[in-house]
Amino acid sequence: IPQGISAQDNKPLTLDEAIKTALQNNPQIKSATLEVEQQNVLKKTAFDLPKTNVSVLNGQYNSEIKDTYIGVSQDIYFPTVYIQQNKVQKQNVLLSEKNLAVTQAELIRNVKSAYYQLSFGMEKLKLLSYQDSVYKKFSDVAELKYKTGETSYLEKLSAQSKYQEIQVYKKQAEADIKIYQQELQKLLNVQQEIIIASVVKQSLSVNSDTSAIKQNPLLAYYNQKILLANSQFSLEKNKFLPDFSIGYFNQSLDNVKGFQGMQFGVAIPIFFWGQQGRVQSAKIQTQIAQSDYENYQNTLKATFNQFLQEYQKFSDLLNYYESTGLKQADEILKASQLAYTKGEIGYVEYIQNLTQAISIKSEYLNSLNQFNQTVININYLTGK
Repeated sequence: IPQGISAQDNKPLTLDEAIKTALQNNPQIKSATLEVEQQNVLKKTAFDLPKTNVSVLNGQYNSEIKDTYIGVSQDIYFPTVYIQQNKVQKQNVLLSEKNLAVTQAELIRNVKSAYYQLSFGMEKLKLLSYQDSVYKKFSDVAELKYKTGETSYLEKLSAQSKYQEIQVYKKQAEADIKIYQQELQKLLNVQQEIIIASVVKQSLSVNSDTSAIKQNPLLAYYNQKILLANSQFSLEKNKFLPDFSIGYFNQSLDNVKGFQGMQFGVAIPIFFWGQQGRVQSAKIQTQIAQSDYENYQNTLKATFNQFLQEYQKFSDLLNYYESTGLKQADEILKASQLAYTKGEIGYVEYIQNLTQAISIKSEYLNSLNQFNQTVININYLTGK
């Protein structure tokens, strides 16, 4: 059984448990975590020296007598190159960590969205089940009135048609729930069917100021790409500096052994067009990274403001439904059923009232779901 899921049958899964399970099981998180490990391992390459050269010479290189020459040499970059390579790799590690944070934030956002979407589907099915029971009673009353001659065959047929129509809507709602469950299963990477706990309206705890988006994980990722590009640019400039070589030799001359010494060399870049191209390319990359950051920042601000407008819109709608609309819908249902049973209103008026009341309840659920989804997106944009 995947981690975070209880083996107990039909135990409702809370939102926090769903998020915890997803963070433990989701393959994208595992991949991003491994990337962080990979970049940490690559820190060792910052001080990677070229291979050591070993040379052996044996023969008549000084006289007719065979002598032996053994030499060892090592090429070394200018010291600041190694320092800068270490800085570049540290920036790569930080970039992989930012990528992990983005992956986690997106997964949490998607789990919340799928969880609340599933809750919406379940509430919608409850409303349809209630509608089903109302139309069933209505159909039974119409059947009874038809038998006693109090109503027409057309009214009876219409009542049965409405009841059958609701059955179709219920099947569609049940299919939607299956789809929402499968989406949540995919995010959590589990096989068993998910049953969720009942949920309530999301609460929003962010400022309407656009400064709230500074905590956005993807914005931090783009900022880290700037730091990496700047570090890479500095590295390429450092490679203009000379390289060094150091060596040791031991040789014999005319069979006299023990001649030894050290050698030092400096490699000066005379033909630097290739490295100049790499420096120019690295500089352009810093400009690209800066442009990408500014572009996403502008998009983020616009998206944030859009979601704030939607939040206010759906918040106002919910205030209406919760303070007035739902109560009126219940009163319409109760009064209409009583009036129709007593014969005070006809079939057409009853259906109109019933449709109006159910529509209010249905629109409330739609508004509640859109409100919750908006809050989830705002929290994601602000790094919560």
